[in-house]
Amino acid sequence: MEEFKVNQENSGINRIVGVDEDLEKELLKYFERVFENNSTDGEEIIKPAELENIIARINSVLVDFLGRYGINAINIPSKNIHVIDRTKFDPVGLAKLQEKFKTDNGFFIALKQAIGILKEYKEDEKLSFLQTLIHEIMHFESFHSLEETDSEFSERNLENVDKRISLKTRRSGFSIASKDGEMMYFHYIDEVVITELAIRFEQQYFNGWPEVRDEINERNRYLERMSVRENIPLSRLMLGAASLRRKVDEDGNAKYVAITHSYNDDRIIFHQLLNQLFVKNKDTFDSEEQIFNLFAKATLTGKLLPVARLIEKTFGKGSFRIMGIKSSDKYSI
Repeated sequence: MEEFKVNQENSGINRIVGVDEDLEKELLKYFERVFENNSTDGEEIIKPAELENIIARINSVLVDFLGRYGINAINIPSKNIHVIDRTKFDPVGLAKLQEKFKTDNGFFIALKQAIGILKEYKEDEKLSFLQTLIHEIMHFESFHSLEETDSEFSERNLENVDKRISLKTRRSGFSIASKDGEMMYFHYIDEVVITELAIRFEQQYFNGWPEVRDEINERNRYLERMSVRENIPLSRLMLGAASLRRKVDEDGNAKYVAITHSYNDDRIIFHQLLNQLFVKNKDTFDSEEQIFNLFAKATLTGKLLPVARLIEKTFGKGSFRIMGIKSSDKYSI
């Protein structure tokens, strides 16, 4: 039976699989307490008032933004968003932290109900910071289920329930854990859909936010100049470029370089997939965006069946499983 998104508004964990109903309720209550009891620690930067206000603003608009994809948004308090103080780590310790979470920017830990940001909120880099934050918030809001396990890959051992229980991730957004816990099928599709959701959020709201308006305008002017100079369609440049970074060369001259969105190469492949699905199913869909919405709803609600049916109808029996295997690393179809 397919898992489904419940209105679990007090934490980002939606289901506990493989346990009886009473234990599932107890465990969900446990994760509500984890969600509620997040707090700032000594390895964090105290957020400026401006950032606190932006986090409140994000929560205020998430209800409408995510409602179109079929879920009730979780209000994520500032205390669940941890801005890591990189100066508290020596280079080896920082490298280990980045390797553990496989990122230089940010991460979401479902079992701790927390977001970690490895960037600093500062002038000329606020846009990049908020793009990372929105990406991790979309992970937080997506579907998450855990399951009981006796394997060495358990992620959390709990003693404060009626019995000792070990848990590991079963579903995280669009991705599905292998039985041995070593692999997440559809991992790159999940990351691409999350990135695309974050981009749509930015396009809808960021232009009206004074904290990042100047950075957005500067980015857009830079891309317009590049479009003319390199004879590249502006729409193509806008699809890839997220922000600008100011760099100083050996002669002391400052210049801007464009920083791409996360998983940019995988996004290109994903857009090709959306195009193929649209071309082959024009009798059913009016646009590629309608097909993207299926992927987005699957990621946020946990309902994969509509996407699976579309993939199998378009590419043949077994193609959805093959996509899952290929997208646990790199994928194409």
